[in-house]
Formats: sequence, C-alpha cells, structure tokens
Amino acid sequence: MIAITRRKVVIGVPLGILLLVVLLFITDTILNQNNTTRNTTLYGSNVGGLDKEQLLTEVGFLAEEFSQTLINVETPENKYAWSAAELGIRVDPEATVTEALKVGKGFWLFRPVTWFASLAKGPEAHLRLVISEYTLESVLSKSAAFYEAPTEPSTKISDSKLVVVPGIPGRDIDIDDAISKIIRVLKLEASPAVTIKLKDIQPTISEYSIQEAVDNANKIVNKNLRLQSNNFEADLTPELIASWFTLQISPKHFNLYLDEQKVFSGVQSMMQAGDVPAGEPFLEAQGEYVIVNWDKGSICCQPEVSSLVIKALTTESDEVALIELPSQPAPAPERRIRALKDLGISELVSTFTTRHNCCQGRVQNIQRFADRFRGTIILPNEVLSLNSHVGPRTEESGFVPGGAIQNGVLIETIGGGVSQFTTTIFNAALLAGLKFDYYQAHSLYFPRYPYGREATISYPSVDLKIRNTTPYSILIWPSYTSESITVDLYSTKHLDVTFEAPIEKRVGLMCTRVKTKRVTTSLNGDIEEDFFGALYHYKHGVRCDGSSSDPDSEIPTEPLTLDPPSSQN
Repeated sequence: MIAITRRKVVIGVPLGILLLVVLLFITDTILNQNNTTRNTTLYGSNVGGLDKEQLLTEVGFLAEEFSQTLINVETPENKYAWSAAELGIRVDPEATVTEALKVGKGFWLFRPVTWFASLAKGPEAHLRLVISEYTLESVLSKSAAFYEAPTEPSTKISDSKLVVVPGIPGRDIDIDDAISKIIRVLKLEASPAVTIKLKDIQPTISEYSIQEAVDNANKIVNKNLRLQSNNFEADLTPELIASWFTLQISPKHFNLYLDEQKVFSGVQSMMQAGDVPAGEPFLEAQGEYVIVNWDKGSICCQPEVSSLVIKALTTESDEVALIELPSQPAPAPERRIRALKDLGISELVSTFTTRHNCCQGRVQNIQRFADRFRGTIILPNEVLSLNSHVGPRTEESGFVPGGAIQNGVLIETIGGGVSQFTTTIFNAALLAGLKFDYYQAHSLYFPRYPYGREATISYPSVDLKIRNTTPYSILIWPSYTSESITVDLYSTKHLDVTFEAPIEKRVGLMCTRVKTKRVTTSLNGDIEEDFFGALYHYKHGVRCDGSSSDPDSEIPTEPLTLDPPSSQN
C-alpha cells in the first residue's frame, strides 16, 4: 500500500511540472501572440515582448543608430570609411517589424521547444535593409582611391616626325563585387569591413588606329613650303609642322589634325624677323584740329594665314611652294599716344601770316628755317630758343645768301631773311598769350610786318626766346607758299588776346619808339596787360642822334642789349 503510493508520487511530480510548463507556454503564447517572442534581440537590442507600436518606436531608434554605422571599404593599397547613410543604405522599419514579430513563431509543433529555449536565450531578428545601388555606386566610383582614368594613346615628336605614345590602362572599382560584400557584412552586424577588387580599364582608342593617322600626318610633316612676309622669307621645318598637329580623343573616337591656332602662333613667331614695328607717334595739324599720327608698321599676320598654310600643306605637290602671307598693322604705341594726348594739344589757338616776294634766296632760307620747327612742342614753363633750336645758318645746313641788316645797312649774308619767320612766330606767340624771355625788333621798319610788333634774329647774339606760361603744351606748325609764311600754334583754347593801337614817341633826331599794349583775358574773366615795342631808325646807317651807325644801332627791348653785329631780316 505504501509502495504504490510512493510510486504515484514519484510519477506525479514530473507530470505536474510538465503540466505547469505546458500551462505557462499556453498562457504566455496567448498573452504575447501579437508581441515579439520573449528575449528576442534586434541589432544588439532586446525587443522581446514588444507589441507592434512599441517595436516600431524601437526600430526607429535602431535605424537612426544604424545610419551612422561606419562601413570600412579597403583595397590592397588604401582604406576608406563611409557611413551607411552616405552609401545609400537604410533600414526598412515596416519590413523589420514584420520580421521581428515572426521570429520564434515557426511551425506550431516546434513552438514549445522554441519557447522553452527562449527562456535562456531568445531568437535573433535582423534589420531589413534598403540599398540604393545608384548611390552606392556613385560614392565608390567617385573616390580617387578606387578610380584612375586610363591614359589614351598620344603622339610626340621624335627625329623630326610624329610617333605614337602607347596608352596606359586605368582602374575602377568592381561595383558588383563591392555591393555583394557590403550587403553580406551588414548582415553580420559587427563592425562592417570589406576588401574589394579593382578592375583594369583599357583605353578606348587602339594604338594601331592612331598609328595609321600618324603615318598620314608624317607625309604632311615632310612637305616643302616657304613663307614670305614683308620681304622676309623662311622655310617651314618638319619639327615645326609636326608641332602643329593636335590629337583630340573622345570616347571611341579620335581626330589627328592641324590646329589652326598652333599654325597661326607658329607662323607668327617664325616670321617675326620680317615685322616692321610701328613708328613713334607724332602730332599732326589738320586744319583747326590736331591728331596723333604714326607710321603704322606691318607685322605677320592676318588670321587667315592659318587656312592658307594648311591648304598648302595638304595639297599634293612635290615642288617648293611660296606663300605670301597677308600682314596686319603693327600694334599702336598706346603708351606714347596717351602721353601725347595728355599734353593738351587739340585745337588751333593762334595763327599768323606774313607775305614776301617769291623766288628769292631769302625765301629758301625762310622755308628752311620753318621746316626745322614743324612739329616742335613747347611744354608748360619751357623756353624755346630759336637760335639754339636751329644753330648756325651755313651753306652745309642748306642756307643760301639773303638780305640782312648789319651796322644799320642792308647786306647779303648766308641765311639772310629768316627774321621774317621770327616775326611770324613772334606774332603767333603773342596771340597765343605766350611770353618772351628775350626778343629784339628790327632797327628799320619793313611794311610787311605789323608796326611795332616784330622781332629779328642773328646767330648767336640776337635771339627770340619764347616761354610757354600756359598750363598746356604748344605745338608749332609752320606752313608756306612761294609768297607767304604762316605759323599755326595748337594747344587748348583758354584765353583771348587783343591789342590796343600802337603809341609813338620821338627819340632823338632820327628815331621813333613804338609801344603796343596786349590785353589777355582768360575764360574765367581774369585780365592781364603787358607791352611790346620797337625803336625804328629813319635812315639806313644813321643813329637816333643823326650820327653814323657804326657799329649797328639796333636797340633791344628789355633787357637792353646794344649793337648786335647783324640781323637776318
């Protein structure tokens, strides 16, 4: 009786425990049928027993953490790291939750076993990932570590001809290998690291096809051609022609051609020895105004020389062809032109003309003298000395005998007559408002000159010294005919000049002093007055007191200088 009871107890205890476990399984299964299995892990986090909403929240946190996961991508030479987000890899929350809720809930016969095992260690769920292969490929392909473009074949010059330089393969990432490995390591959920392969990229153009084009180009390289520019000639060399070829390569296409810009630059440099540079600019009077002019010069070449030379090179002919290259004007001397324009010489400010009989020796002297002054510029506050500018009047310098006054009488001397130019420029300077450091009138009055407003000259003692007291430079521009001499002065008009009637005063028995007032009015209304004069003798060779003029009795204006040896009237 007792034995039977013990056996029942021994058998009953395990059955009770089993029933209790079954009861617990059924109860837990019913209570958590919509939740994750007990102790389920997801990306290292325990998500067991969570319902769908709770699980979605947790997966959101895990997805944010996953986006910052660094993925190490290695090659045999380099190692780089990008985050999952940078590579276009993200978590799919809905798919991940769906998978996590299914983990540990397989075929019903195995569920008790799975449930019982979860009491010690729960099942493992995995993140469901979405991979943008476009983003992944773009990031990896743009990395300098994984991409090196192939070097296409090229050309170089060797031994006066073109030769082919072989291409060099490049390298790129094997994107399919990289994607499969990255997906695989991400499922391990450890610190992801992959080693990827690089593959060779061959040049798109073959050396053979370029060699054929090079052979044809070398026929042109050996062409005999001579160029001419501004009477300068030169032969083209094979090295120079070869340097004009350009190899242009695009995907699966290439073009070996004569580059027009290279041809132009090469020809221009080669023919530079024949260039005629622009001359120095100068001011030139044209009526009422002044222009800046210069010898334009001529240089190689017009732009169309490229097409002319290329056409000659590509035309089949064994003869040496001579190509005349069209030239173009040389570059203008801009800096010097600006300097001339800055002088303020732009318009006619005064002019004066005196007349004479034609066809005399003195006329040649007047014109010779005038030629020496055409284009002369007097800068502000600069003094022009006529004697210093021309120098001695000699036969060697082109002067001939002409009338002059010496010791109060008329004589013939080399350079005689140039005082007429002196008087002409003196009056032009008066009208321009200029002043004089020195001048002297004739001792005898000649009706061809303004009464009391004239000047004489004799080398070296009697001079006319004109001072430019205006703020602008003065351009002297003489012109003449067979019966007149004119001096035009060009500058910037800034004042007006008038003269009052001359006043006479008797000096001694045989002379008259003539005095003339000049009134200068500036554009702003400022008025200035000064005086100019002459002392005229009544007769040749007679002083003012009636005595014989020996030496000559010419009387200068301020400062007073007596008795010059002669004057060239």
